[in-house]
This record gives sequence, structure tokens and C-alpha cells, in this order.
Amino acid sequence: MTETGDRRLRTEDIAERETYTFLRRHRPGKMLVGLSGGADSVALLLALARCGAAVQAVHCNFHLRGDESMRDENFCRELCRTNDIPLTVINFDVDSWRSKNGGSVEMACRDLRYERFEALRKEFGCSHIAVAHNSDDNIETVLLNLFRGSGTRGLRGMLHETERHILRPLLTVSRRQIEEYLSYIGQEYVTDSTNLSSDYRRNFIRRDLLPLIETRWPGVRKAITSTIANMREEEVALQAYSDGFFRHGDTDLPYSVIAGCPNPSWIVRRFTEQFGADSSIASEINRSISSCPFQPGKTWYVAGGILVTDRDALRYVADNPSISYALDDNVFELSESVSEEIRRNRGNEVLWLPYDAGQCDVRMPRQGDRMAPLGMRGTRLVSDVLKESGLDSRRRREVPVVVRRTDGEILWIPGVKRSRHDIIDSSAHEVHLITIRRES
Repeated sequence: MTETGDRRLRTEDIAERETYTFLRRHRPGKMLVGLSGGADSVALLLALARCGAAVQAVHCNFHLRGDESMRDENFCRELCRTNDIPLTVINFDVDSWRSKNGGSVEMACRDLRYERFEALRKEFGCSHIAVAHNSDDNIETVLLNLFRGSGTRGLRGMLHETERHILRPLLTVSRRQIEEYLSYIGQEYVTDSTNLSSDYRRNFIRRDLLPLIETRWPGVRKAITSTIANMREEEVALQAYSDGFFRHGDTDLPYSVIAGCPNPSWIVRRFTEQFGADSSIASEINRSISSCPFQPGKTWYVAGGILVTDRDALRYVADNPSISYALDDNVFELSESVSEEIRRNRGNEVLWLPYDAGQCDVRMPRQGDRMAPLGMRGTRLVSDVLKESGLDSRRRREVPVVVRRTDGEILWIPGVKRSRHDIIDSSAHEVHLITIRRES
């Protein structure tokens, strides 16, 4: 057999051997497998199937790349049909999600994908969700974390298994090994054109930075992989030490605990890292806590919620996406008695408008939201208005805003503050009493 043939046999052996070893070690049940049609996910699905694992494939079509999106979906359908693997295809409206939740396209796709994956995992009776991250992905992740100032938790890279039922069977296999494995077994795959550009940070590291570093340090990938393994061991030891101050997953870190740590800034960073905060946020929080006089109520937005300096503790307050609200509308002719009722109810519990509730939307506050409060000049950050409301941090996270549909102008923070926009005046013939109710 030729040298090339020998090398490819070893590559095939690595891909399926690592998958088989992973299955023996973790012993998952049926797995939901994310399938994009790219090399990594195709290799993962076929390696799992060839190793005898029970799999259910799922393909997400975000409809962001025109004809390419449908090409990928059709490829996945044919691949699963040929290999007798069940497939579910999900279609997403990313623009609609972003209009309600904000954030980048990448963030929207990730959140939509994993939220639906978890629902399907339960629906199909799967024990885990298998995703196709490989060793090169891990190197890129560690470099991104390094550039944003992460500690050991970020520099240990991705884990083979997470608390969210995520498995990464190919985390020890390189992208080159995956592509050669597919070449050996004669399996085609599709290529996302965005992966061939340097528009995104990860693609810049993948296509430009790492190849440049390799011209001077050819073994850099192996060296970084070794560092990742070292950081995992360091993280285990550090976690055991920090457990004496707070347990992983705790959402409150009392100031008395911070003061009792030999290195208070370190324990704050350890605590905030678990919620996705980088070192700059941790530094800001440390400065806030140690400031004199101390001013509670400052907030920092992190993944899935906020970090807030309450009066007794640094606290993480998670978003509650399951909360939903509805508006009720009662219409009145503007009369003297109704005008008197409006004057008596100039508070914040209800909203009087010269138009119906159908011209309004209800949503949760977003970072940077501003309103023009009634009785005040200029505008104020909604976050500042909520801080001054007297509500605790957990209750503040449940308070919505009512906005004008045409331009998003914030008209009302129910129970807290009314905007000076769209006030009823004597020219109105018909007025609407708007109330809000929580649906879930």
C-alpha cells in the first residue's frame, strides 16, 4: 500500500477510534446530532452511525444565504435518506427574532439553534445533543478567550460534555483529519461561503492568524492543545479551592464572602466568569464594590442576564424569556368626567393614549434603552429609571416596557414611569385606557 494510503487509513482510524472511545467513556443513549452539511457535522453523524450509536439528525435552515441555504438543506436530506438516518429540518426567521431580542446574527442563530435542540432532545427521547466541534475549533475558542482576557476557565477551552447535555465526540480530532476521513470513505460535504472569508473574528483566526503563526512556529497547534490540557487540570484545582467561597452555579456572592477571600478581585472574577463576563467587566465590578461611598444598583449585561451590585451581595439575575405580557384596551369618548378620571390617574399604573393598544408593542428592556419621563427634561436610561424605582434586582428583570410600534419610542414602564409622549389633550375625541396583564 502506498504511503498516502497508509496515512489515510490512520486518519480513518483516528476519526472512528476517537468516536468509539468517546462512546465507551460517556455511554450516551440516543443522540440528537446537529447536521449543517459541512465536513465536521457530516463526519460526526457518519462516525456515530458507523460505531453503532442511535442517532436523530437535525438541520437548521436560517435562510440567511439565499440559494446556499436550500442547497445545504437538500444535501442533508439526501445524506440522511442514503444512510437511513431520521432527519428533522427546522426553519428559522432570524430577523424576526432579532427585532424582539436584539443581538448579532451569530448570537441569534446560536440561541435559536440550542433552544430548539433542547426541545427536540426531549421530544425524541434523546439523552444528549452531539455537536461537531473539533480540536481546531477549540484552539480558535481559546485564542478568542485569550484576546478578551479570560482566566483558566476560558483557557481550558470547550469541554467534551457539558451540564446542558451537550457532547463533543470529535474534540480531539483536527479539521484536516476530518476532511481526510471523509475523502477516504468517499463522502462529499458542502462548504459555507462565509467560512471562506475573513469577515468574522473566528474566520480571521482560522484563515489568517494561525497560518501566519505557523510560518514561524510550525508546531503551534500541538502546543496550544497541550496548554489546553494543562489549563483543564489547573481549572479542576482552582474550582476545588473556590468551592470554599461559592459553589459553581451559585447566583449570589455576598460581600462578606468577598471580604473573607485572601484575593477578593480573584474571587469576583471567578464568580462572574461562570456567567460569561470577561476580565474588563470583573475589573469594573471590583472597582464598584471597593468604591467609597459604595453605590448599589449598578448592572452589567452578560449572557442570559445581568450582574448587579445589590446592597448585600453581587448577584446574577437571569433573563426570564418565558414571561409574556398582553395589553388590554378600553375606549372612551373624551368627556368632562373622563378628563377628570385621566387627571386623577396621572400615575404609572395605567396608560391613557389617544390611539388604541394595537399601535403598541410590549417587550422586555434592552441595553441602552432610553425614555422621556413625564415631568422631566431630556431622556433617561430605562435601567436608571428602574434602579430608582425601589424594586429589587430580580423584580426589575420582570418589568416590561410598552413601545410605540411605528418607531419603538418607549411610552410606559408599567407601575414605574410614564413617558411625556402622546399625552391626552383637549383635541382628542376618543381616548384609550391601556392596562397590562401577565400571561405567563
